Amino acid sequence: MTGKTIITAALFFTVCLSGCISFGEHYRGLEPNARVMESDDYEVLGPAEGQSSSFRLIGLFPVTPITSFDKAIDEAISDKGGDNLINVKYSIKKDYWVVGMIEVLHVKGIVIRYRR
Repeated sequence: MTGKTIITAALFFTVCLSGCISFGEHYRGLEPNARVMESDDYEVLGPAEGQSSSFRLIGLFPVTPITSFDKAIDEAISDKGGDNLINVKYSIKKDYWVVGMIEVLHVKGIVIRYRR
């Protein structure tokens, strides 16, 4: 083997071992509202997004707290200062790396505020 071939092979294996093995985003659903509706009398504040993520070492051992639907919903609602989220769409994206797995729960919807 020549020096150039060895360097190329070493670079190839380094990229393969340190990079992302697989990834995918899966749309999980559409819900009419995130929480139970308190009233039909509300104002629309606008679209918002929220997310929650986690990391598992070797895909098995949790390093960070698990993904939380409630945390993602709270982030979206607090972004606009509202009370609830309607027309909720959510998806889960998983990236598999050699050292572990990253999971991201992404939530989109329309923030509303109840009229008092």
